[in-house]
Amino acid sequence: MPHPTPPSAPRKPTLILAGGGHAHLAVLEQWARRPPECSTILITPEPYLEYSGMVPGWMAGFYALPELQIDLRVLARRAGIGFVQDAVVGGDARARTVTLQSGAVMPFDLLSLAVGGRIAGLSGGAGAPNILPIRPMADFIRAWPSVMREAKDKGSLS
Repeated sequence: MPHPTPPSAPRKPTLILAGGGHAHLAVLEQWARRPPECSTILITPEPYLEYSGMVPGWMAGFYALPELQIDLRVLARRAGIGFVQDAVVGGDARARTVTLQSGAVMPFDLLSLAVGGRIAGLSGGAGAPNILPIRPMADFIRAWPSVMREAKDKGSLS
């Protein structure tokens, strides 16, 4: 006599958190205490979030960089969710997919976009050599030490 096929468990909806900034940080901290009831993936291009409130102190030499960095991979693991280090560069709301910089296409049921800001037109290039946009923060953090070295070599920031 054949055994009946057990009913399959309903599929959990998939939530994609696009961006590893402050908006999603609070969600991850809450889920570390009580995991979500959906399958969740954090997609962010940077593995760390620099706490912006400490950046001026870091610039002044009061903090070392690791002191203001929050490891998003560790936080995602504590929250029981997936982590993908990549950037969301496109999306299709009808197909319910996002496209990543790597070319991967990921399906979702729910999508939270908190991808941060960019300052348009302020690249610090030939037209504006004395401008260093603070957003995105990771780009600023990478560029600041060379700005300070150049200022030290020249004897000024101008």
